[in-house]
Amino acid sequence: MVTKRKKKCWPENCNSERLKLWEIKDLVTELDANWPTLACKGGKSIEFWTHEWEKHGTCSNLDQHGYFATALGFKARHNLTGILADAGIVPSDSETYFLSSIRDAIKQGTGFTANLECNRGVAGETQLFQVYQCIDRAGENLIDCPLPMQGNCKDRVQLPAF
Repeated sequence: MVTKRKKKCWPENCNSERLKLWEIKDLVTELDANWPTLACKGGKSIEFWTHEWEKHGTCSNLDQHGYFATALGFKARHNLTGILADAGIVPSDSETYFLSSIRDAIKQGTGFTANLECNRGVAGETQLFQVYQCIDRAGENLIDCPLPMQGNCKDRVQLPAF
């Protein structure tokens, strides 16, 4: 099923191809270490990867193995945790950071503008939830995310420790 783009920063659900675990079986250990689900403790990463493939991977012009291998390669080349730490932005359950500082650190570290999404913690605090890095459809280069998004963020956010 193909859905229409609703002012999103990315294409999604470009075809109905389901994820086949055997296509990425040699990547599962690395995916578990570097791209696990963080939404729920004890959540199953295969469900998360299936979502990522069906929503985004189907639009990438890559096969399933290529999509996940490319994502892992980008993570290795652009270590956002290290980039943020170099800017003095480290996970903390009490410290808050200016959203602009996080955005600027990522741009300086990668050379490209990312989009940020926040959520609310149990006490109502604004937390950085996701960083969206945009990649060209060939899966070769980072690009500036074409449409800015605020993603429920405020001026100051926490970067929670996991």
